[in-house]
Amino acid sequence: MNDLPSIDPALCAREGTIDFRGYRVWYASIGEDEELPGKLPLLCLHGGPGASHDYLEAMAAMAKGGRRVIFYDQLGCGNSD
Repeated sequence: MNDLPSIDPALCAREGTIDFRGYRVWYASIGEDEELPGKLPLLCLHGGPGASHDYLEAMAAMAKGGRRVIFYDQLGCGNSD
């Protein structure tokens, strides 16, 4: 899977899926895994139905400041089943 073409590779982008009730839910984590003090992760929830995370990818730039950014596609949208 390489669905993060607009995100700077230097930001440590990782993606995968989580099994949920027999379906695969796609996610991407941008930035370091450990939170810095005062830098809680930002979970980006896209609108729907039918939308995906794409229009939120600009938020990945927040990872440059030490805040992890997490995207996901809800079931039936984008990269999820």
